[in-house]
Amino acid sequence: NPPFNEPSDRASPHADRAEAHVADDELFENWIKKAATLLHAKGNLAIIARPSSLKAILDAADRRFGALRIIPIHPRPKTDAIRILVTAQKGSRERLAIGEGIVLQSSADGHALTVAAERLVNGQACLTRG
Repeated sequence: NPPFNEPSDRASPHADRAEAHVADDELFENWIKKAATLLHAKGNLAIIARPSSLKAILDAADRRFGALRIIPIHPRPKTDAIRILVTAQKGSRERLAIGEGIVLQSSADGHALTVAAERLVNGQACLTRG
């Protein structure tokens, strides 16, 4: 997964770590272009990112990937998504879809995972198109 932190986020004072964790302006264009060259026909791509990166991801995937699916990831019920999961398939002509969001924690204290999140974490469920 590409780094998705903004330069204004808590970047590491170590140059090599900062480079590995902080996104530059061309990050998604470069990552998705490279993924398109490395993946076989009908190969799948999955990226987790901040919601503010959605336009850059969609622009970079245009004409390279189809069957894009966006899944919002919410920290708690009734909160804005803090991450998005974007999946895509190389060469597909299937249209963009927005999947059901995932809520990670069932309580405000952040200690109890939702049943869905716990199943994902424990490998009892996966995020598939459907």
